[in-house]
Amino acid sequence: MTRAALLGAALAMAVAHAQSERQQQLLGMIGGMQMRLNAQPGPRQVIADSDRLAAGFNGLASPAGGFSENDAQLNRQVAEDAFSWLGRASAMYPGDSAVSQSLLHTYGVIGEFCRSYGSFYPPGAALAFAGSNRMARSLVLDPRGGKHFERDLEQTAMSWAAVAYTQQAMFGAGPPQPPPASEAPPPLPEIPLTPLPPVDESKLDDQQKELWADARDRFNTVAPKVHEAHVLMAQLAARLAGQGPNITLNPQDAAAALMMQGFLDDAADFIRAGQFDKASEALTRAEYMRKKLRSVTGQ
Repeated sequence: MTRAALLGAALAMAVAHAQSERQQQLLGMIGGMQMRLNAQPGPRQVIADSDRLAAGFNGLASPAGGFSENDAQLNRQVAEDAFSWLGRASAMYPGDSAVSQSLLHTYGVIGEFCRSYGSFYPPGAALAFAGSNRMARSLVLDPRGGKHFERDLEQTAMSWAAVAYTQQAMFGAGPPQPPPASEAPPPLPEIPLTPLPPVDESKLDDQQKELWADARDRFNTVAPKVHEAHVLMAQLAARLAGQGPNITLNPQDAAAALMMQGFLDDAADFIRAGQFDKASEALTRAEYMRKKLRSVTGQ
């Protein structure tokens, strides 16, 4: 072997070792972050850990030769551990806008990493962008300054749609393949109607009962319409996918559909938490997104 070849092999081994070391360090860091969550840290600590997590993923760029099989397995473990921490952190401080902004950014960084090197964890980018959009929805529903996050809401939804809805990820494991002419097209997966969460009215005061009545009536009106639009969008996506592998929904329509269902899910969560005024606002947003799809669904 020539001197140049030996040097190249040595350099490749050094790069691979450094990459593995960064992955192991990131896994250890996330483990420490999980332990801190057990101790109920304050918002500032959660933000600091979120920022460190984003920086860690930014440092995991693929080596020139691409990720090895071992690297890919470690990347998946890192991503899964990161999603676990992000889910816990977002549940711990759901009303803190500073925490939500930091988590939105970190979810986005992970989404871009998974989108760039997605073969190691195919659902990773969709999961990450769904998380960033969830954070953006929480921020726009915050009356203290939600209008400032409308752009984040749109951008995260477009990123989410680009890797999820347009690839049929919401309705199965990847885009359906056109069936042979002699076969009937496969049925679409069943899309369940989002149920109205139960509420114990005996524990509500008069003001809460009034807010609950408004949220309940809106939910019972909006949820079936959202479900119908969801089904129609799924049918359209399947028809388009059947026409060719590169024929998909319009990205803006896909993003609106994802946000429509997302705001409905938010409303259900707010009802479970007894935040009926926020539930009504989320339902207003869900209905607005549904109406944006009228030219597509015909509703």
